[in-house]
Amino acid sequence: MKGLTLNCLGKKEEAYELRSDKKYDEAIKCYRNALKWDKDNLQILRDLSLLQIQMRDLEGYRETRYQLLQLRPAQRASWIGYAIAYHLLEDYEMAAKILEEFRKTQQTSPDKVDYEYSELLLYQNQVLREAGLNKEALEHLCTYEKQICDKLAVEETKGREVISRHVVLKLLS
Repeated sequence: MKGLTLNCLGKKEEAYELRSDKKYDEAIKCYRNALKWDKDNLQILRDLSLLQIQMRDLEGYRETRYQLLQLRPAQRASWIGYAIAYHLLEDYEMAAKILEEFRKTQQTSPDKVDYEYSELLLYQNQVLREAGLNKEALEHLCTYEKQICDKLAVEETKGREVISRHVVLKLLS
């Protein structure tokens, strides 16, 4: 709380020193208390989410990222951060659903090179694979292959999928 009070008084350097003393649990309490006074403060929410992820408070991180998504639904970082929260909680299906909903909102031409969109597609594919949805992940990769800039990653992922299928078939026979 002292750090937040100092921050409000314009003494930002002193406020950051308290946070940098590595008393993260205390800092999280202070941020939560500050949110009681200003529940929609984006900076406090972002700082809180960073502390929560650093302390591996994944449930708290998910809640904070949800608040940020509610406040800024048009920002890419809000969607990705919320999906990452579910990914880290190993709720891969929910993470995949969030990423798909966000992907649908993106207006991207198939001919245009968009690196951020490309990385979104690769991340979405990773989540699908981690969810055990290998067939869907391969279909996803084939569907969006032209929009993914990292061709090597596409080929490596396809290759791993083919090899793993071959190994499974060999084990079953």
